[in-house]
Amino acid sequence: MKILLYVFALSLCVPFAHAHDTSWSATFNTSAYLPNCTGTFRTATGKYADAAKRYIAVDRRVIPMHSKVCVENMGCYTAEDTGGAIKGHKLDILMATKSQALQWGRRNVKATVYPYHQHKD
Repeated sequence: MKILLYVFALSLCVPFAHAHDTSWSATFNTSAYLPNCTGTFRTATGKYADAAKRYIAVDRRVIPMHSKVCVENMGCYTAEDTGGAIKGHKLDILMATKSQALQWGRRNVKATVYPYHQHKD
């Protein structure tokens, strides 16, 4: 019983995002969002939101910030933002235009995550 309680207590101290030491793939529910018109919107990591830089919003409990997330048929993005509705296996892709965001809508896509600690550059 003591060992079980210890393992449970230890699991509470280790964030889920660090459970993956290597790249991993999963299906994510995705949506799209836009930077604001003034160009002053900052991501959760403090960077200016710029669709050309290919940022993506993630649940930091699942994907560590600054990780590379390669979305099937879309290319790779960097996890630099979070969002109130982005929980679990959900991603929000920063788009350049409203028409791109509307065209994207909501989709389930396969993505591969390369955790930040693997590629520090």
